[in-house]
Amino acid sequence: TGMGTFPIMHKEHPKAVEHRRRMHNQRKKEAKAAKKAAKVERHQARAAEKERSARAAAAAAPRDAAGGGGGGGGALHHHHHHKSGFAGLGSPRAGHHKSGSQQKAPQTRVFGVSINIGVYRDKLEEDYGLPSVVQRCIEWLEADEERLQEKGLYRLSGSVSKVNAYRAQVDGGARLDLGDEFDQNTVTSLLKLYLRELPEKLVTNALSPKLSACLSLSDLDARVPRAREVYDAMPAFNKVILRWLMLHLSHVVAYEKTNMMTASNVAVVFAPTLDLSQDTICFLVTNFLDIMGPKAATFDPIP
Repeated sequence: TGMGTFPIMHKEHPKAVEHRRRMHNQRKKEAKAAKKAAKVERHQARAAEKERSARAAAAAAPRDAAGGGGGGGGALHHHHHHKSGFAGLGSPRAGHHKSGSQQKAPQTRVFGVSINIGVYRDKLEEDYGLPSVVQRCIEWLEADEERLQEKGLYRLSGSVSKVNAYRAQVDGGARLDLGDEFDQNTVTSLLKLYLRELPEKLVTNALSPKLSACLSLSDLDARVPRAREVYDAMPAFNKVILRWLMLHLSHVVAYEKTNMMTASNVAVVFAPTLDLSQDTICFLVTNFLDIMGPKAATFDPIP
């Protein structure tokens, strides 16, 4: 007993080593695909800008010809039209058509683009496998229990102007830096906005019906294993976001006595956001550990 004790070193199981190797290779492939997709999107954005400019020039020609005899009146009308068009281009849904000094936007957009591109453009130095806007929002909410206990968390909306400002900040290529001046409703609204604007469902269009079909199985014991098969088939980055989200929402539900957000209430909010049924959301929130494995119990990087 006088001798020092040493920890027993366990050799990692070969299957675990192989699984980690496969995941590493899959991440490399998806990162390469994201780079290629980003390049394609830049080309598409430039082509769309050229097409828009050509249409604007063609539309302006008849007005200039018609307004030539009217002197300044025609010129004033054309200027007003150009100004209105520019204002429209600044709206969030027209990010692909920005011009002039705003040409950078299509290359840095995170909202409304695929998850692979979002991760490629907006990941932190320590790669957790999800866009930093998702990571920062969840980490900010999880950093203080009082934030999770906020009554109506996720059900109440934040300031639209603030949410749009932070969205523009992220889409402009800046890192979201959440401080104490932020409020819960603004942060939750920003996170929901990101998820809602994904061009494809988080669980993917192909796999969502299969996940929903799990709930129709008469054998209750077969539902979780079948859902696990669907989860395992998801793209790696989608799995990380879903894993973080379900762990976070389980913590929200844990404070249901103070925040009034039961699993069913959370499902009402997130069903349209994730484009899944309320029953499916409840099923995921209450069974995510059995579906996703023990790794889902912590906010860790990509497995």
